[in-house]
Amino acid sequence: EYAVVLYVTLDSLTQSDTIPILDITTSATIGRVRLIDCDQYLEHDTLVVHEFFDFPIPNHPYAALSYVWRGNAVDESTVGPRFSVAGAEDGDPVGIHALKHACVAALRLGVKYLWLDRLCIMQTSKDDKRWQITQMFRIYKESAASIVFPGGIQRLVSLDEPTTWINRGWTLQEALAPPRVDVVYAWPHGSGMYHGVFRGDIRELVPGQSAITPLRELLALNGFRSTMFFPSSTGTPTSFRTTIFGLPTDTSVRPVVPDQTTEVVIFMLKNALAFGGETFDERAPAIWRSALFRASSRPVDMVFSIMGVFGVSLDPRGFDADDRLGATVALMRAILAREGGRASWLSLAPYLPPHPRLSTFPVFPKTSVDGRVELALGLTTVGGESKRRAAILDTRRITMPMGSMDEAGYLRISRKAVRIHALPLAFPVPGEGHHDHLESSQTADPPLCCLA
Repeated sequence: EYAVVLYVTLDSLTQSDTIPILDITTSATIGRVRLIDCDQYLEHDTLVVHEFFDFPIPNHPYAALSYVWRGNAVDESTVGPRFSVAGAEDGDPVGIHALKHACVAALRLGVKYLWLDRLCIMQTSKDDKRWQITQMFRIYKESAASIVFPGGIQRLVSLDEPTTWINRGWTLQEALAPPRVDVVYAWPHGSGMYHGVFRGDIRELVPGQSAITPLRELLALNGFRSTMFFPSSTGTPTSFRTTIFGLPTDTSVRPVVPDQTTEVVIFMLKNALAFGGETFDERAPAIWRSALFRASSRPVDMVFSIMGVFGVSLDPRGFDADDRLGATVALMRAILAREGGRASWLSLAPYLPPHPRLSTFPVFPKTSVDGRVELALGLTTVGGESKRRAAILDTRRITMPMGSMDEAGYLRISRKAVRIHALPLAFPVPGEGHHDHLESSQTADPPLCCLA
């Protein structure tokens, strides 16, 4: 059923003066899913990774961690022990205390296993990473929940500490695929109720240290100036502010690209999330829109990170790291080739200039590994934020067309149509043989241009 590919005590990880580097390459098998045993981690202070022979994994529910590869800065004197993973030294080390909070969250959600890509993927194996990329959507979809660490995996961040989680490419899929998404953050005030513009509950995770809240609730709270918290036990009510997904946009600073403001980025994600009775086709334009202004270290990952959401699996070996255009065309062609596939990207950003080599798609923003998304100089948006929001909502009532696309990216749309042509004297002149005139108009021959 499974094999143990890593077994290391936490004591051995904390005794080194340097950050230890773990490697599962010699014991793991390419093309398999691996999970961290949270019971072993919390009860026996041992980091154990199981490798499963089958996927989906029967009778072993798990939670999947969502975080940014390079998160918020840490204070080296207080962050605590960490470990790194061979092949992933370019990313942040994994905080041992942070992983404890993740395991507690998994158990709170009713599962004993945790998937952490940093440790559960053979980072030194290109073949295993390619296979894992093709399975990434399924890994999150088959999970019991996605647990979000917005500030990275080294430490927890507080609600008023801005992060780049919502601006990263892969985190969109990690928010859309699972059946539920919860955010873990630093919180010293215990469980209780918050009340301000919205009302809800905060559930303590590790006493005096952390709490867990559904993603949608924190998205709604982000940016409001103050919310009051009332603890369940004895304690003094306190106010807090949520800016964990970004500070409110300072409109006094110019230029401000409206679609990159914190408020609009959050608005687009909320519209992409499944909620209520919306169909996937109704949410698809919002998914494209939310993905457009996100960033990744490799441009091609902007396609790989959403392909599973659209039911597509592309082979990563077919594209260079910078080939965002080729991968985008391949994704579009695969979407249209599926039964019921629609060109849902057509309403993506009509106010932006089209891509010079893909006329049905706006020009790609420039992205960087630190999360910045830049539009080419001279590009402007049209209309205010209210118009943009209205356009997003209107696309939910529009049925996008089906069609096909060739390898060069030219789209052929298939829609029902009725051929019409002008009739001479189609409208009768009052008092001039009304009925005879109308009858002759209806039987007139169409122009030659309409006979082809």
